[in-house]
Amino acid sequence: MSMREGETLKAYSDRYWEMFNEIEGDYDDVAISTFKAGLPIEHDLKKSLTGKPVTSVRQLMDWIDKYIRVEEDQLQGKEKAKVIP
Repeated sequence: MSMREGETLKAYSDRYWEMFNEIEGDYDDVAISTFKAGLPIEHDLKKSLTGKPVTSVRQLMDWIDKYIRVEEDQLQGKEKAKVIP
């Protein structure tokens, strides 16, 4: 599963965890590596995860939440820029 072109990190994350949660067992290492592999090479979160690997799904989710907030702030900024002449 890969992040689709134009897809937000939140949408990819929601789709990924919905699929992953259906798998039975303790596969944190698989969850982390496959989520990271699905991110585009140029994505800032992928770069961060490569530089500072996470060790648990909880930690990964915290990083994802942080990057989602940044992404949403950037999207809101673009919307405001469109409205202001």
